Amino acid sequence: MLNTNYWVWGYTMKKVPEQLPYLHKKTYCSLETAANYLGADRVIFMNSSHSLDNYDDEQFKYIADKKEVLIALTSDNRYIKEGAKRASEFSLKYPNITGVVIDDFLDTPVGPCSDFSVEDIRELYQNVKSKNPNLKVWVVRYSRHPIEQIEPYLDFIDGIIWWVWVDTEHYWRYQYPIDLKKLGEYKKPVLQGVYLHNYGENLDQPVDLNMLKIIMPRVAKAMRNSASYYGMAEVQGCVILQNGWMGEETHREQTQWLKSFIDYHKGTTTIREE
Repeated sequence: MLNTNYWVWGYTMKKVPEQLPYLHKKTYCSLETAANYLGADRVIFMNSSHSLDNYDDEQFKYIADKKEVLIALTSDNRYIKEGAKRASEFSLKYPNITGVVIDDFLDTPVGPCSDFSVEDIRELYQNVKSKNPNLKVWVVRYSRHPIEQIEPYLDFIDGIIWWVWVDTEHYWRYQYPIDLKKLGEYKKPVLQGVYLHNYGENLDQPVDLNMLKIIMPRVAKAMRNSASYYGMAEVQGCVILQNGWMGEETHREQTQWLKSFIDYHKGTTTIREE
C-alpha cells in the first residue's frame, strides 16, 4: 500500500548527555527528539537489545505517544527466548507496541539466533505471541546475505527489515529492485533501512550526501508499492538509523537533508484512507 511511513531506530535517554551503544562519545539527541525532528511518528526501541531489564517504563515513557513502536529482543542468544516472553508481557501496557525486532538475525558467527534450529525459532516466535498474539516478529537481514537463507524460518517471521551494509551506486541503481522482487516472493512486509553513519566501510564519518541523494528517491518510490515498478515486495516504510548521530556536527548536513527530503516526500504524496 502507498505510504510515507518513516521510522527512527535508536535509544531513549534518561539523562542528557549520554553514551549510547555504537557511538564513540556522548550525545544530546534521544530517540524521541530525533523522531520529532524528522517528522517520524514511528520508532524502533533498541534499549531492550542490551538488557532484559530495559523493558522499563522509565525508558519507554519518552516514546509512549508515538503512533507505532517496535521493541528489540536481546542480542544474547542465552536469554533471547526469555526476552521474547518479557517483550510480549511488556507490550500489553502500551498499545502502540506492534512488534519485536531481532537484530542481525542469523548473522554468523555470533548474531542473534545464529545457531538456532527451526524448532528454536518456532519456540521464540511462540514466546513473542504468548501474552500478545497480535505482536509481529520482524527480523533484520542484509543485502550481503543470500536472501534464501531465511526460507526455512518463514513461518515464524512476520516482516523483514532490509539493510545495505555498504552502500554503492551500483546496488541502489541496479540490484535493489532485483532484491525487492525476490523478497516479494515471500509475501512478508518489508521496512527499508537507511544508515546515517557509514558503519559498513568502518569509516568514522556519515554516509556520503550524494549517496543519500541516490538512496532516498529509490526508497520513496519503493514505498509506493507499485507492482510495475519494484514487483511485489510490500515496503511499509523507511527506517533511519540512529538518533545518536543526528546531533553530531559531522552529520548535520546529512541530517538536515534527510529532514528536507522526508518533508518533501510526505508533503507531496497524497494518501487516501480506504
